[in-house]
Amino acid sequence: MKKKMILVLAALLVLTLGACGNGGNDAPDEGNGAGGDDTIVVGYAALNLSNEFVRVMTDALDQKAEELGVDVITIDGEDVIENQVAAVEDFIAMGVDVIILNPIDAEALNPSVDAAYEAGIPLILMNTFTTNPNYVSYVGSSNIVSGRIQGDYLAERFEGQDEIYVVILRGVLGHSAEIERFEGLSETFLHLPGVNVLADQTGNWAREEGMRIMEDWLQAYPRIDVLASQNDEMALGALEAIIAAGRLDEIVVLGIDAIADALTSIENGEMTASVFQDAAGQGSSAMEVAVRVARGETVNREYDIPFILVTPENVADFR
Repeated sequence: MKKKMILVLAALLVLTLGACGNGGNDAPDEGNGAGGDDTIVVGYAALNLSNEFVRVMTDALDQKAEELGVDVITIDGEDVIENQVAAVEDFIAMGVDVIILNPIDAEALNPSVDAAYEAGIPLILMNTFTTNPNYVSYVGSSNIVSGRIQGDYLAERFEGQDEIYVVILRGVLGHSAEIERFEGLSETFLHLPGVNVLADQTGNWAREEGMRIMEDWLQAYPRIDVLASQNDEMALGALEAIIAAGRLDEIVVLGIDAIADALTSIENGEMTASVFQDAAGQGSSAMEVAVRVARGETVNREYDIPFILVTPENVADFR
């Protein structure tokens, strides 16, 4: 990310959040960070704010920061690794009190985790992992569980069927959620006798890519029984293609995240099921953990936010 963009965001922070402060005895005595003696400043490197799940998570993070009197500098990674690397570098230069990182890639952001560690700035991973252990705490859901939930649902639904033809939409390759969700689906469903994976491709978490890829698959494969998508955005894009092709009754469509559009689709009898991931809970909890870390309090190494299967039978519970 260019320095100019970071400086613009920092200037906007001064205009919009500069008056906020936790004040009083709640402020850390020794920490002045980038926001002065009384204010905890958190640098937040988001994965991609054009993604609905990330937006919901970020809104909850911002709301909790406002409640706690914390200043937040948010930089959108836009699914570009270099943007997040630059964001962490600038947070370190600014002297923020804590960094919250929603990493795009499990390996490529490892040097950034090291850089924060060496600078003495605690770093919290939110929603997605790096493989570098030099972070303070992880707040999110166990992505392998979401893949297992999809797989268990499919194993039960297709029990006794001789042949099952599957296509899989993956997230950004190398992203921890992409890796773990596929692992969970593999160990519970894809290994079963009769399961045939016709195609397996990344849609980069994007709705438009899910639609484009599914259009190609519908042309290539006269029979598809299952679309297993690693998030709802790709599943919803694929559904547009499936509906346009008149093949909705043929294909079980699964997503992950239970975003608002996915819930509506399930209610309308289009998407078969999703797996609820509590975006708001993750964002809010990550900010609470960041504040506790800034105050010198002890925190857990991991805070798990559970996944839950969403079907037509319980979809109303998630409204």
